[in-house]
Amino acid sequence: MKPLAKRFWEKVRKTRKCWLWTAGTLKDGYGAFKMPTGTKHGKQCRAHRIAWELTYGEIPKDKQVLHQCDQPLCVRPAHLFLGTCAGNMADRNRKGRQWHPRGMLHGHSRFTLRVIRQIRRMARTHLQREVAEHFRTTQGVISRIVNYKAWAHVV
Repeated sequence: MKPLAKRFWEKVRKTRKCWLWTAGTLKDGYGAFKMPTGTKHGKQCRAHRIAWELTYGEIPKDKQVLHQCDQPLCVRPAHLFLGTCAGNMADRNRKGRQWHPRGMLHGHSRFTLRVIRQIRRMARTHLQREVAEHFRTTQGVISRIVNYKAWAHVV
C-alpha cells in the first residue's frame, strides 16, 4: 500500500490559486479522504483537515481548520488556518455565507412543503399525538412544526 501522504497528494490538482481536491466529496461540498483505521472500511475525513495534519501536524481539539479562500475543495496548506467554531461562524457571517440547507434541502428531511402545511392544518383540529401517529413521527416533531421552531420558513 502507498504511503498515506503520497496517496493523499496524488488526488490534488494544483492551480495557480488553489490546490483542488479531485477525489470524493461529502454532501456539504468538502473533500473526503478515507483514513486507514485497521478496519475494513477506514474512517472518512475532511480532506482539508488531512492536508493540515500532513503539513503542520495535529489539530488541537478545540480548533477547526478554516479556509482563507472559501473554496471547500481547496487543500493548499497556505490557504488553511486554525480557528475556533465561533471564529468560523463570525468569518462566515462577515463574508455573507450564512446559507444553511433548510426544509427539503436538508439531508435529514422527511417531509415536503405540502406535508408541513397539512400537519399545521390538521393540528388545528386534532391532538398533536394524533397528527404524529398519522404522519408516523413523534409528538415532539409535530410540536416543533406547529410552533414554527422547525420549518419556520414555511407559512
